[in-house]
Amino acid sequence: MQYRMHPQISSFPNSYFYFNKIQDAQNVERNDYRKHYLPVPMIGPYSFINIIRGKEKFDHARRSYKNMAEVAVVMTILKNFHKAWLTSKEKLSIVIVSPYAGQVIAIQEKLGQTYKSHDGFNVNVKSIDGF
Repeated sequence: MQYRMHPQISSFPNSYFYFNKIQDAQNVERNDYRKHYLPVPMIGPYSFINIIRGKEKFDHARRSYKNMAEVAVVMTILKNFHKAWLTSKEKLSIVIVSPYAGQVIAIQEKLGQTYKSHDGFNVNVKSIDGF
């Protein structure tokens, strides 16, 4: 039984790794768990975005990768989300997940304090290991 992930998110690991043996708890099956706040087509429980022209490079410490084209796209998407959020003012939490610590740092540096003073619009950037 899983209690945290939206059913659309849990369906992939459940089907590919657990042979559909894990069930979603009632709390994640409720309608309010599936709520969409922004009128943007890509909004859902999760989105994957393929950036064609991006190129991965080592970070300054040469320990992890970063892709500045992806960082620019993330910032554009966040700007559009924030613009849409301004009309709704519903609480919104956005999580950006990257497999690379260098990419997390690059996004966090570019993001800076941009949305820190916007109560109800929360942006978190973490690595896969951070979850």
